[in-house]
Amino acid sequence: MGVGPWSTVLLAALMSAILSTAGLREARASVPVLANDRDPAGTTDASDPWLVAGVSSAIVGTLMVWGSQAWWDHGLEPFHWRDTGYFGRDTYAGGADKLGHFYATYLLVHGTTSIYSALGVPRTRAAWLAGCGVFLTSNWIELIDGFTEFGFESGDVVANSLGTALGVLTTLYPSVDAVVGARIGYAPTRDFLAHDKTVLKWINDYSGMLFYLDLKMDGVFSLLGRDPGWWRYVLLGPVYGTRDYSPIRRHATRQRIFGFQVGLSLPQILRTWGDGDAAVDGLARIFDFYAMPLLSIALMKDLNSDAWFLNFGVSQRFNVGL
Repeated sequence: MGVGPWSTVLLAALMSAILSTAGLREARASVPVLANDRDPAGTTDASDPWLVAGVSSAIVGTLMVWGSQAWWDHGLEPFHWRDTGYFGRDTYAGGADKLGHFYATYLLVHGTTSIYSALGVPRTRAAWLAGCGVFLTSNWIELIDGFTEFGFESGDVVANSLGTALGVLTTLYPSVDAVVGARIGYAPTRDFLAHDKTVLKWINDYSGMLFYLDLKMDGVFSLLGRDPGWWRYVLLGPVYGTRDYSPIRRHATRQRIFGFQVGLSLPQILRTWGDGDAAVDGLARIFDFYAMPLLSIALMKDLNSDAWFLNFGVSQRFNVGL
């Protein structure tokens, strides 16, 4: 009997339920709630293992259903390896796909940690449970890719692992989260809107994405024990994007764009303005992970043509040549 996408979904959900239930019970039995700068005293685990398992299964099942529609809609084939490289000129997406894996796993660790914490799991255990779950699920998805036209790619596993590691580190230690973060800037491209107008396939619209690794100056000054002043609203760091690699490849106009950005920290502005308001803090948290257009300026270079230009945070549009 052939193995179809839905049997894969059910298997992954079952694995998640077993692993999360067993992992939470094991954590309760043998792993103390570690003190860190987010939870210095530790808290009592008030969670229901079966509820945690059910929520974990729902998360994994949702991701698998998404995958079956976004990537695996052409069916399965014998397992095979594929090496598309990392950031090279002639790679599949110019490296944007690797940063997509990195960012997605980083975001998922933060998101699932918050969900587990809301279910009563102590923050430290929630972070580790989320990290293990994201690592296993993301690389399980990569294993499934090995049975599709995409093939199993070790570079995706590396990106998944690095994103998960940064997610766990910044979740466990707010002093690190206050200094370093990752964001995505996205605006749909004309190619995407003309050919793939589905929510499920927007994740392949790499030409509309910019990936930021932020150095948060508010956290830097706090780490140094100094008053940041207006620097608290400043973000610095590298930014990377591609153009005409995906969703539609145009060899003559492909761009791999790397640069350095200076931007305004919208989350910090909102938190200062909100002065502790829970709704404003929740909105600010969203912008910890999403970069609004026109709030940064970046000096960037097209690695394919050596052209320099200024970018204002709107994917690969609204550029000014130098």
